[in-house]
Amino acid sequence: MSTHRRTFDPFKGKKIDLWTAVLVAIVTVLGAVLCTIITTYYRNGKGTHGREGEGIPSPSLAEFPAGEEYPRNSYNYEWKVFNDGKYLGNSLIWYEVLDRTDRTNDRFLRVHIATGTRYHLPYCGVYTDFSYPPYQVLDVSQYKGIEFDARWLPEPNTTNVPQFFIQVAMLGTPYYKYHEMEFSIPPGDTRFALVRIPFSVLRTPSHAETQYDFDPRKMFRIGFTVKGKDMKGYLDLDSVRLFQ
Repeated sequence: MSTHRRTFDPFKGKKIDLWTAVLVAIVTVLGAVLCTIITTYYRNGKGTHGREGEGIPSPSLAEFPAGEEYPRNSYNYEWKVFNDGKYLGNSLIWYEVLDRTDRTNDRFLRVHIATGTRYHLPYCGVYTDFSYPPYQVLDVSQYKGIEFDARWLPEPNTTNVPQFFIQVAMLGTPYYKYHEMEFSIPPGDTRFALVRIPFSVLRTPSHAETQYDFDPRKMFRIGFTVKGKDMKGYLDLDSVRLFQ
């Protein structure tokens, strides 16, 4: 009886390309490292204080300090614009950062507004998130609301006063079910007005199917909207903060 034992060789008859194997290993390792970096970046970003379960956040939401050319909030995320274009409206909007003349080493966000006439209620505005997708909530339950400096400087031919809204979005709800509150500022006054919006007065818009309470533990976005036909001017914003 033969005592020879057979062994299985999975590579028998196959030519192994060593460089291919090395390249696959390198790509696999780099992919894992990159995935970890991206996941950490999106989940945390800069200034992650105040995430749900991470303690009380700083009261500052957006300050526009001196030397800042591109507007970002206090968590280092950019401001974005929106308008009624998806409803075939023709409202226009853009922004810039300018120096404040009443303060030293401080700037403000100037939003150039030109609402149109095609949509039945023209609108446009700006908003900012406090994390990159996948969005992380900002727990602001230790605060009573949001305050900010604002002024409206209409162009000479604009006589009507638009509607101004602050809008706050909660995570886990459809985008159109944000919470909002209208606020007023004297038109043409070159001085900034301090506006205070308690969380308790925020409501879902009238076009929402249901009304429900705002949960300050789940805030992830704030925005400012101007509504009205054929409105042209500047909405200036600064010192967006939480108050207790």
